Amino acid sequence: MDGYYGTTRPAVRDTFVAWPPKGYVPYHVVFPRWSFSYPGANFSAASVTMTRDGSSIQATPEPISSGVGENTLVWVYDGLDAATNSSAHAKPASDTVYAVRVSNVIVGGLANTFDYSVTVFDPATGAADDPPTSVTGPTGAGAYTVAMPSYTSYFQWRAVTTAAFTGSYGAEGGLQGVETSTTSGYSVVDTSTKAAGAASYHLAHTSTADQSFTLPGSFTFAGGSASVAFKSRLGWASTYQVARLQVSVDEGASWVDLYTQAGADTSGEHSFVSRSASLDAYAGRVFRLRFAYTFTSGGIYYPQSDSGVGWNVDSITLTNLSTATPETTSSTIQGSSFSYTYQPGQSIGLQARTLMFGTYPTAWGTLNMVQEPTPSSDPGRLIALALRGYCGSGSQVLIAGYIISGSGSKRIVVRGVGPGLIKQGVTSGTLVDPLLKIVNFQGVELAQNDNWSGTDGSAYGPASLDAGSKDSVLFLTSGADIKTAQVSGVGNGTGEAMIEVYDTEPSNQNIRFTALSVRAQLDAGRILIPGLIIGGSTPKTLIVRALGPALQKVGVTDSLADPKITLFSGSTAIASNDNWSGEDGHTIGLQPYPDAGSKDAIIVTTLSPGNYTMHISGNGSTGGIVVVEVYEMP
Repeated sequence: MDGYYGTTRPAVRDTFVAWPPKGYVPYHVVFPRWSFSYPGANFSAASVTMTRDGSSIQATPEPISSGVGENTLVWVYDGLDAATNSSAHAKPASDTVYAVRVSNVIVGGLANTFDYSVTVFDPATGAADDPPTSVTGPTGAGAYTVAMPSYTSYFQWRAVTTAAFTGSYGAEGGLQGVETSTTSGYSVVDTSTKAAGAASYHLAHTSTADQSFTLPGSFTFAGGSASVAFKSRLGWASTYQVARLQVSVDEGASWVDLYTQAGADTSGEHSFVSRSASLDAYAGRVFRLRFAYTFTSGGIYYPQSDSGVGWNVDSITLTNLSTATPETTSSTIQGSSFSYTYQPGQSIGLQARTLMFGTYPTAWGTLNMVQEPTPSSDPGRLIALALRGYCGSGSQVLIAGYIISGSGSKRIVVRGVGPGLIKQGVTSGTLVDPLLKIVNFQGVELAQNDNWSGTDGSAYGPASLDAGSKDSVLFLTSGADIKTAQVSGVGNGTGEAMIEVYDTEPSNQNIRFTALSVRAQLDAGRILIPGLIIGGSTPKTLIVRALGPALQKVGVTDSLADPKITLFSGSTAIASNDNWSGEDGHTIGLQPYPDAGSKDAIIVTTLSPGNYTMHISGNGSTGGIVVVEVYEMP
């Protein structure tokens, strides 16, 4: 009760008092019971009708009890049971308009009809006619202007440093910096259930509190298409327990769903499923990302936290994103302009946000990039690809392919190693006498080497080769071209061997590898481990394909039926894919292209310079031929 209880009624906006009130109302305070009050009114014969976005809904009046406060009519909307359901209105996907008509209200002996509308909205979602605050101005130091709305003349601004994002999240070696908000009784890092590597993230309801983990830092992207892909397994969960991927543009004050999946009141998914969500609507914004497992009150939930209960998330991959590191927010400014001096060599954007009544900040607006870093003089690039595996005869020989692009010429070295593997600890079963051939795209042999006899080239690869070795080495000088290298055994010999392709002039940036590939026989239960080297000083975005079924299109009838690829940096798994589900990238590179929904495996990732390995395995009890390809993203 306010201070007017028992005294003269104060002036009100309308002649009546309603709850929810006329106009815009946050969904959090709209409950099953609605009311309409009028002093001295007789509601004994009154009726209520309602529509929601133009469609009629039920309005059930409750028994009238006058004489307490102002006379009031109370009803329950939309067929809800107010005795058992006290929950607030569900969060609307868009503004939801309820039209209310209260008829036959007797006031002063006369019948009256009252019409009003209630618009239920989500205050965390901006309206279509209220776009994010923008900043305009020169590239570099100078004066900048903020597009100010009519409702305020106050704003703040900040500078944001951006950098290309590389890597992925999968709980490898621990939380990997993610921020957790969970209850006790279980560990977010789950080593018993994972899609790849050693662990996954796990959220469970040991209490009814919402559970979440937030990726470290903030992200942004200037344009184009950006997305979040992840492996998801929602196990035992009720329909009141919901897995959510969410985005926040106000530093975690509020969150908007990008992806949701409710439980099914069953054991749920028994294996990981590829999921993804587009971020295209957030181009130019600075945002955070979190995975939340929420519970809706009034329902049931599974309180266990062991394997198979709750939500597991693994192999979180972010495409086309940059990290965004904000500097200190400015003081409050009245007006519409400010000055900024950038720091040379950095990638800087400027943002502004308005302040309601000069005090309450809105969300940060779009990021205006005012300073881009000087292009790197040492950009990231493909340097080498190598594969160790079984070298048979016929279709089971080892094959490497390479595409060279650019102008001028490039000197490369190709090695076929058999006896040299002994230095790497392979003491038995090695290919005794490898034969190396270079073949052009038309299948014409251009060069070969049987027994390497020199010293030049011994430094390339994981181990040097002895002078006079039966290993094979070829040095080639080439312009832009497509070639393949083949390693077989002299006299149809077989055994463990390695095929390697290296750029001997990585500083020559005018011409470079734009694609590298290897082909080998993968026996059931074994793993192929190609090695990849990225040179330069900046990250490189690549597409990696492990092709099995697609090879059937080019006549390889004994191809691997279901390849899987996991990318490692050292001993840490940083990305993985089993069955490609149709994302962009399948038409990058040379044919054959995988079909949509193919069991071929594809990863799109951005890698920092360094050494990487790929573990190629097969699902099932059969082996077959597999081709592993690494392409620059265009």
